[in-house]
Amino acid sequence: MIGTNSDSYNLDVSSIISCLTIVLFRICINFFFCYFNPDNCVTIPFIRILFFIPLFSVDIVLVVYFYTFYFVYCRMKNFCNIVKDSTNIINCHFLYKTIAELTEKVKNGFDGVFIVSLLFNAPECMASVFFTLKQIISDGKLMNQIMFQTSSAFGGYLTTTQSLIVIFSPAFSAGLLAAEVQKIKLILHDKLFLERELKHTKDIERFISYIEARPLRFTICKIIPLDWNLPFIVLNLCTTYLIVVIQFTHLY
Repeated sequence: MIGTNSDSYNLDVSSIISCLTIVLFRICINFFFCYFNPDNCVTIPFIRILFFIPLFSVDIVLVVYFYTFYFVYCRMKNFCNIVKDSTNIINCHFLYKTIAELTEKVKNGFDGVFIVSLLFNAPECMASVFFTLKQIISDGKLMNQIMFQTSSAFGGYLTTTQSLIVIFSPAFSAGLLAAEVQKIKLILHDKLFLERELKHTKDIERFISYIEARPLRFTICKIIPLDWNLPFIVLNLCTTYLIVVIQFTHLY
């Protein structure tokens, strides 16, 4: 397997720091919420504490999901240099096949957590925007009331924003991985253009065909694309259905 110097990418330290940052940010948001809503935080119900434990767990799982693709991306960058300098295309083909199989096996274990997080956090974002607009309109759009409502709801917006960032982070690293695979494909086409031996030409063409059949572009449950398009797809759906909800409720 292709080795990657973890010190050069700070993989171990960055993964630990990311998990700790997610947990600390959640705790800070709760303190922020209690500051603007002290009546709700005089006594914290035990059931609320139990609710945050799985919330932290899901965040950490998604961070691990992000670093799963990022680790493969780091190795694929090294592999790209190997393909550029190597004359043994068959060995490179075998290495790529091994990376693809291992990545797909690991990725399938995270699909359930990802789809559940997306289904719960996207409607939460829509609900936060809708109820804020509803409160502002029902209170006569007074500036002091708007400022108070914005401050009290700011903690909820931060929590929702953090959840969406954590959800979209695996799509970002998966997009980096897919882009690196395209670089490998271009390198092979350059090699094919310069190659004169028939045997090596067939090996390169076979490798290119395999990359086209297995380009390391992932989907969640074979429905949701796991790449850089995902945030725009979710934003488009949320905006569309938020407009529909506003029209049906006659908010304006």
